Amino acid sequence: MMETIGMHAPSKAVFASSLHWGAPLQVGTHQMAKVLLKRGWDVAFISNPISPLHVLKGLSHELKQRFHLYKDGGKWSYGHHLYTYVPGAILAPARKPLLDNMTLYESWTKGGFPSLKRKLKENGFSKVDLLFIDCIHFTMLPGMIDAKKVVFRIADRMDSFAEASTLTNELGRKLAACADCTIYTASSLRDYAVSMNAKKPCYIPNGVNFLHFEQGDADMPKEYDEIPAPRIIYVGAMEEWFDYMTLEYLAKSLPNISFVCIGDSTKIKDKVHHAGNVYFLGRKKYEDLPRYIKNAAIGLIPFWLDRNKELVEHINPLKLYEYMACGLPVVSSTWRELELLQTPAKLYQSKEEALTLLTELLQEKQDPQMYIDYAAQNTWDERVNALLKILKLDTF
Repeated sequence: MMETIGMHAPSKAVFASSLHWGAPLQVGTHQMAKVLLKRGWDVAFISNPISPLHVLKGLSHELKQRFHLYKDGGKWSYGHHLYTYVPGAILAPARKPLLDNMTLYESWTKGGFPSLKRKLKENGFSKVDLLFIDCIHFTMLPGMIDAKKVVFRIADRMDSFAEASTLTNELGRKLAACADCTIYTASSLRDYAVSMNAKKPCYIPNGVNFLHFEQGDADMPKEYDEIPAPRIIYVGAMEEWFDYMTLEYLAKSLPNISFVCIGDSTKIKDKVHHAGNVYFLGRKKYEDLPRYIKNAAIGLIPFWLDRNKELVEHINPLKLYEYMACGLPVVSSTWRELELLQTPAKLYQSKEEALTLLTELLQEKQDPQMYIDYAAQNTWDERVNALLKILKLDTF
């Protein structure tokens, strides 16, 4: 990219994430990049590499999206301020035989075509103000890009995921050693960040893209024509931490209530038995989420603390803010981090308590503004302000 003579060149950032830009699940890294774009920054957003082995799992819609970003050499959007790209590699690291090794994690870019370093340079991102990394695939980036400031973001207890690499913490320490600041999203993650030998661990919790949800489209989705109100909704990943047993219990106990689940339900769908009022709608576009949430009555967060304590205890739930920005009350399983946040959410310790809370909320008249006001105090703009101040980039 060429600078315009006589004009101040925009600040630049490279974001490296596990999820590509168009992923149905938009995490904090996406949201922080959007805030900088809104402020006039030039942003490159790159994500985990693809390799020929990915095709063995089948060509999902998401893989097709990623492949096109690779094949097309990336894509410019946001008025030529956002460059999105998925690098390709002969072999990409993963928790699979022969692929879970330090050499591959640190050198997969050398087997990439075209070179990731060259792609970034060609598109004007070899020298940037901020390099922001949220996953262990990019330990080589701090040595590849001339960045004024490097940030490593820890959003979960990374080694607690079922598919986490055996090298997760070692790779995390390498990133923390290069970072000017290691940010963590839950106060309970501080010790974990410190164990990474982070030079400057800083607490920056999740936030909400407030206007996207509060002012988002409220038209009823077509699927809801066949899903009677009132509706209780869950939006997000349904992995090992999702308590499908409580979902089944609630659905059977409240047969006249519809339970809507949005996200990839592959791992749990067949485990919910004899509950005809549970509707798995699959993944939806991020732009469409407000429609599904606003036409529901309650937002649900059924995380399985007993079976996944090490993971769930350190979650700062993004969906809580998103539900509330749409004016919904929230019922959630309880864990220490959520208690510390002191949100308006109703917290339960047992499935029976969850049933009581849902029943009470369905019977009571709700004040949507109370939930909206809470979400408005926790925007991604505020989180980015805090980060830039820590990095002394707030004058840009």
